[in-house]
Formats: sequence, C-alpha cells, structure tokens
Amino acid sequence: VDYDKMTKEEREELVGPERLASLHRALQEIGNPRKTLIAIHSTIGQLVEQLDEMLGELLSGDEDVIEGGAGLKGKEELDEALSGIKLYKGETLLELTERWKLLQNKLYNEEKDKFDLSRVPDVHDNVRFDMLHNPHLGLTETLQKLYDLA
Repeated sequence: VDYDKMTKEEREELVGPERLASLHRALQEIGNPRKTLIAIHSTIGQLVEQLDEMLGELLSGDEDVIEGGAGLKGKEELDEALSGIKLYKGETLLELTERWKLLQNKLYNEEKDKFDLSRVPDVHDNVRFDMLHNPHLGLTETLQKLYDLA
C-alpha cells in the first residue's frame, strides 16, 4: 500500500474519513508502510553488524589494554574501552547484541514474508533505551536513523 498513490476513496476505505486527520497525516508521512518496515529491518541489521564488529574486536586481541585494567581500546582514539564498557544495569555487549538480533528476527518472518507490526513499538523502546543509557557505544547515528523510521 502506497498512501501517496491512492485515490481519496481508497484512502477513506483503508483508513477512514478525511476527518481522521492524524491517521491520514501519519500514513502520508510513512508513505509505503512495507518499504518503511523493510528499512527498519535493514537498519537493525546494520546495527547488529556494528555490534558484532565490536564483539569481534573484543575477541581479536588486536587492541591495546587501557591502563588500570579498564578494558581494551578500539582502533580509533575516541573508542571507549570495549571489554570495560559499562552498559546499563550490567548488561553485556553480547546480551545487547543478542537483544537486537532477537528483535530483528521477530520483526520479520522470512518464511511467511510477513512483518509483525506489534514489534515496531519494541524497536522504538529499545532505540530510546540504548540512546539514553548506552550513548558511549558510538551507535548514535544508526540509532537515530532507526528512531526516525520507527
């Protein structure tokens, strides 16, 4: 369904009368809901790749140890200590990565080629959580894109 390409009658049949302005504005902003869901799923994939890369750096042994045993340095001088990262409420980087992988898998069922719309609020909640509590991971750009989509 592409809201912009629908006639007035088709929109009213799908959404309701024009007086339901907020619904019509929301659909107009989304455009094609399936394309937006695909973009959300793809962006979560990018986020998972970034997290997997961080985990890979942790396990590679190529990083320098930070003085005082606070963890490992990444390749960039501004990278935080990867193994010493303090995630909110003791969550580990692996748990954070698995949380996003699970959400990505539950959002889209490849076998049925269907999206679970009930997961979109979960995406929004997880993005807000990580933006508020784990901004030091350097994922802000990807999280912001995901926030805008969800």
